[in-house]
Amino acid sequence: MLKRTFTLVISAISLPVCAEQPVYLDSIINAEVVDRVVPKYPTQLGRKGQEGWVQLSYVVSAQGTVENVLVEDSSGQRLFEKAAKEAVEKWTFEPAQLDGKPVQQCKNGVLFDFSMSKPSKGVTRRFANRVESIQSLIKAGELDAAKVQLDLLEDKESWNLNEGAVLWMVKAAYQQAKGAAEQELQSLKRALAYEDRLTDEQLFVLRARRFQLEVSANLLAAALETFNKLRTNSNHQDVIAQLQPYADNAAALLASESPIAVEGAVDERALWSHGLSRNRFTLIDVEGELVGLEVRCDSQHSSYKAIAELIWDVPQSWGQCSVYVKGEPNSRFTLVELAPETKSQKS
Repeated sequence: MLKRTFTLVISAISLPVCAEQPVYLDSIINAEVVDRVVPKYPTQLGRKGQEGWVQLSYVVSAQGTVENVLVEDSSGQRLFEKAAKEAVEKWTFEPAQLDGKPVQQCKNGVLFDFSMSKPSKGVTRRFANRVESIQSLIKAGELDAAKVQLDLLEDKESWNLNEGAVLWMVKAAYQQAKGAAEQELQSLKRALAYEDRLTDEQLFVLRARRFQLEVSANLLAAALETFNKLRTNSNHQDVIAQLQPYADNAAALLASESPIAVEGAVDERALWSHGLSRNRFTLIDVEGELVGLEVRCDSQHSSYKAIAELIWDVPQSWGQCSVYVKGEPNSRFTLVELAPETKSQKS
């Protein structure tokens, strides 16, 4: 029988219930899990020794069932995504309560780590040789040849968690050489998802590059979060000092009334997500087809049609929010975060 192990990490929730008025923490009773189904390790992947991870978000209804399960990200294997979603959709809870009444709990997350019962110790020699070859091609500027080898590496029958971390680092290096900043940032995020498989030096290098890309993409709140993680490394204070002005500028822009434009592209899952730094935003310059938009916050969530140039003004009482745009893969648009309306503007 195939043995399997899982690691479940429930994300922290600040204001977890859905309500239209400000909610005080002492009036909330969080949802409590009743039955947590463990995902089935896909047999096809288990036989190959394939490992991976899936990050999900979901809503707990007032009836204690799970709704609106979304794949936030993953190591790339659809079978792991399918197994994770099917398991979470079967979870049941004692619903959250507000003033003694059951309510939805809107912003929940879970990370499934699919790993074999015998921990992988590193990368195979064959895998390492392929990586060295790709790195040499990238350094020599032979990017077409590097892409061919990278595709072969990605199509390898299986890779463990250590190899997964290396794969995304090499993809990021290739994308940096190609000048594909958007794809490079995604690869860096996925490489950093293997945090416990990376050395402190690797973590610092990857986070420093991620910070630069997030600043360039106007992902300012995310950039500041990344910078705070960089500051915990005491061995690179000179680099941190060089990056500090960029962090200061990001914080100043967030605090200003200037609009913040973020480029969006719907991925192969027909989804794009973004953590909002402001509760007022609009969509412009749409290319392709957008079919829907969901705002998911600490204390509320709601779905809408994705209408270009319509301004969404999310109540502050909803708390910190993320927006999920759904549409045809490769559809592009610009999300513009706007400063709150002043009293004179409202009148």
